Amino acid sequence: MRPAGPVHQALVAAAQQGPATLRELAQRAQVGWQAARDTVPYLARTGVLRVVGEKHVDYRNRLVHVYEAAPEPDPVQATAAANDGEGIENRSGHGWVDLNRCIDGWAR
Repeated sequence: MRPAGPVHQALVAAAQQGPATLRELAQRAQVGWQAARDTVPYLARTGVLRVVGEKHVDYRNRLVHVYEAAPEPDPVQATAAANDGEGIENRSGHGWVDLNRCIDGWAR
């Protein structure tokens, strides 16, 4: 994985100062609006930032997302979960299919 670039680092530092919209994050981080517009959704998708709400602003008719820095995961819990196999074996959420149930239904 590549190291975080300067725009990434500046936006994360700006988000750690408190909740803000994309435009406010760009102003705090002193990066261009287009660079922030490209980077903030990526940071939200990867879990570095999280959307905490929506806000009405004067410069747009629609609501805009308010972002904040996501809390750091506890390394002790993450290590214990990796060692115990938690999260690997329990695949019962959305998008996962129990293969045995599929084969049983097909074989009937």
